[in-house]
Amino acid sequence: MEKKEDIGRMHTAGITIDFEYAELWRGLHRSNPLSFKRPFSFIVYKDRDKYMAEDWRGRIRFEDDDASEVIQSVVSEIEKEEGGSIMFQSGRYVIDKNIRCPTNLEMVGVGRVVFDCREPPSVSIEKEDGSTYDVKANLVFEPEEGYIRVHIKNIIFEGLTPDPANPVPQVPLVCALVRGTIENCDFINAGQSCAFVYGKNITIKDCYFYNSRQHLLEVSGYNIVVKDSEFDTNTGDETTPRPLLSISNEFMNVTSNRNIKIENCDVHDASGAGIEVVANVDVDMWNIKVVDCEIHDNGRQGIVIGSDGGAIRRCKIMHNEIHDHSDADYGYGIFFSVNYANVRHIVGFNEIYNSGVASIRSPCSWTLFLGNRLYDSPKYADDSGKNLLIDDFSVNDMVRMRYKADLYLDTARIIDPAQANASSVGTLVKVIKVTIAGTEYYIPVYDSYS
Repeated sequence: MEKKEDIGRMHTAGITIDFEYAELWRGLHRSNPLSFKRPFSFIVYKDRDKYMAEDWRGRIRFEDDDASEVIQSVVSEIEKEEGGSIMFQSGRYVIDKNIRCPTNLEMVGVGRVVFDCREPPSVSIEKEDGSTYDVKANLVFEPEEGYIRVHIKNIIFEGLTPDPANPVPQVPLVCALVRGTIENCDFINAGQSCAFVYGKNITIKDCYFYNSRQHLLEVSGYNIVVKDSEFDTNTGDETTPRPLLSISNEFMNVTSNRNIKIENCDVHDASGAGIEVVANVDVDMWNIKVVDCEIHDNGRQGIVIGSDGGAIRRCKIMHNEIHDHSDADYGYGIFFSVNYANVRHIVGFNEIYNSGVASIRSPCSWTLFLGNRLYDSPKYADDSGKNLLIDDFSVNDMVRMRYKADLYLDTARIIDPAQANASSVGTLVKVIKVTIAGTEYYIPVYDSYS
């Protein structure tokens, strides 16, 4: 099988020889396959109107005008060896079926490799609790048991252009019960979401996600890092705005999400929130981190930490720039939901500005605010919480106040000086002066908290 587009030049013994890379490579393998073993189990490419798959010896094993059939055949062959790798050469691969990958697998693109993800049939994904999730997924990594190791690199996934009026539940990439990496991939358009990823010890880095109907990426599991990536635009459903990046248990019904980190990402132009962390009923979430990100120009909030019946503990939101969330009803930089299981978070050293309602809303318990810079918003904080600790706004010592029967700081008092004399339990010990945007405010401190 010839590849006319790959022409090279070799100099030897004073003679210049023009050759075709692919033909030379195959010739070397056929003449002495053991001395030129390829680092991949298979190489897949398109030759005119045919998709071809060669094994490591250079033998053409599969040939078809349907890319989905060729790729599935290669995956099935690799499964017999309990794992392997596929190199895709530059080209557009039309995928209009479900490609099931139940084994350890590496997929690497060389050049510009595009998976043209058309509308596939529905496929059932088994959730952690044994129920199933039906979705129109193009590429599905799901083991029969245990976990599989997956590495995906240098591939562009192009899905359906989202249409809220005529929604198609398409997800180009689904990873369930996996370990591994997704690196330097682009996800452009998706009927529903660009990717669902659930597993352990997963890194997603240097990726670009653009234009889905719902969230661009949903992750859940343990020890997951999403870093150095951009999340850009979703349409939302007709009546429901959606976040771009979701950490939740919606996809797999997991009972716990722990040690998930979003780092150095650019998150913007969502119909809803930029990043949403949600614990549904009977779910535990621990140690969710959002650090060193720029989160801006989203339709509603920058970050939502929301408990919908489950528990969220020890989130760390630090060193982010969060700005331009200007919606008059939902425009918060950081929004914590009202729930007593939403506790013990740290919000530190963020710069939050141009919020439509307030920079921060935090009615959850035992949350530490440290060294944040909040400005150009109608209110800096919108709180009715309990056990809040604050070390911001030029206050050098930790301020705690007692109100009714609970320890908390109502930061609305920082905004309105008249509230400094509001009745509280205890004897007034001192008044701390706070300067915000050049205006002096006074915070009463009572002995009953000490």
